[in-house]
Amino acid sequence: MTGSCTSGMSMIQTRASPSVEINGDWLVVNKKWYSRKRAHDAWLGRIGLTNGIWTRPVLINFRAPAPIAWLENNVKISTEVTLTSRQARQIAASIDAEIPGMGVSGSAGINHNSTHQASYVLRGLTLENKFKIKHWFNENEDARLKGDYMDMYDVSHKPRIVTTVWVLVSGEDEHARSCTGGHLTLSYGSAQGRAGATISGDGCRESTWTFSPDSIIAFEASYIKTTRMHWTPPRGRVRDVVADWYWTR
Repeated sequence: MTGSCTSGMSMIQTRASPSVEINGDWLVVNKKWYSRKRAHDAWLGRIGLTNGIWTRPVLINFRAPAPIAWLENNVKISTEVTLTSRQARQIAASIDAEIPGMGVSGSAGINHNSTHQASYVLRGLTLENKFKIKHWFNENEDARLKGDYMDMYDVSHKPRIVTTVWVLVSGEDEHARSCTGGHLTLSYGSAQGRAGATISGDGCRESTWTFSPDSIIAFEASYIKTTRMHWTPPRGRVRDVVADWYWTR
């Protein structure tokens, strides 16, 4: 993610909604912390390599998209926080970037349409069943990608998998309506020359819901835990997929 960020932590509180705090490094929702470093590149399920200098939150250089098996019927909308236009502009100012299609510019710090009174939604998307990742590794469905993942391990670098993202969307957009059920499918593609993501499934009130990766403002990453973690790279069966709560959350 490029651009400077405003300093300090701003508190956003909406009635009957979780509290939200945001600064240049972290998004905090109900006292849970999510990394904002290179968040626009943190597509759900994407595989990345941690930077050798371990500062919190750790910088992750993203390398590969998720296998389809991780995302198919396995995406859940975990939480929604409704924001006012003023609060959304505050978030846009913190990320110092323009949110495509929303009329919100962080660099200007204002809504392009001063009379616009749209509501905005901060939406959490997560992989509902992380054991799908565990089974994928243990069943060796793609030996080449599994090998590439393990090759990322050395003394100072670790591979990570994005397992939760937070997306900012306009509440007035028809695609911003809630998807009330789980078991949704997420696919990535390109539209009009730009990367985009499409969510579909029976749990959505509309047939599909789309968003731009540019509107991802924070994420959580996870790592695989094997039976022999003391090796580099780890060996044995994958036992679990664990949230990297200290470095990215």
